[in-house]
Amino acid sequence: LLYGAMYDKDIAPDLAGVIGRFDAVLGSTVALPRSRTTEELQGLFVGWGLEHTEWRDGQLADIPACSVAPDLQQALIFLARHLRPEDRVLVTGSCFTVAEVLYKLGFDRLEKTRGLHEAGPVLARIKD
Repeated sequence: LLYGAMYDKDIAPDLAGVIGRFDAVLGSTVALPRSRTTEELQGLFVGWGLEHTEWRDGQLADIPACSVAPDLQQALIFLARHLRPEDRVLVTGSCFTVAEVLYKLGFDRLEKTRGLHEAGPVLARIKD
């Protein structure tokens, strides 16, 4: 799960139970002034009972159960390095998060985003 949200939006209290069911949770700031900061996302995840691993500039051997990247570009580069072609990523938290990810992945038409896409080949479009 790739999660980014705005600081001024309420978060559903039952979201923690849903997010905790994912194999891994990667948070990220969004390129907007209203974005939650990395510290706010870390606090949110810890409050949800997720075991947080420090980012360390993305130099992690594998995808941790929970971490927060400083921005979506670095999050996508990290995912591109670690996901297998059959893996799936749900991008959520804010329509702004989804829009920025789609833009960074090179989707130029909304209809191209419909349906499932293998994460590996799509993330291969991301350049370091």
